[in-house]
Amino acid sequence: MIDSDAYDAIIFGAGPAGACLAANLAPFHRVLIVERSALCDAAPAPGETLAPAARRLFADMGLWDAFRAEGHER
Repeated sequence: MIDSDAYDAIIFGAGPAGACLAANLAPFHRVLIVERSALCDAAPAPGETLAPAARRLFADMGLWDAFRAEGHER
């Protein structure tokens, strides 16, 4: 059980959007990310995509090169 009073923000899902939100909130707030186990997903689900606009956000946060180095499919 999660003690919601212990956190300022609880983010469900550590995909690109959830991870980006957590990275931006963490310096100023107490953040918890809740993610399903990697054992639940054998392969990426259809529709799991990153919008082209995310490139600028990742670049602004200094994350773009690391993201590209992970070898995600285009």
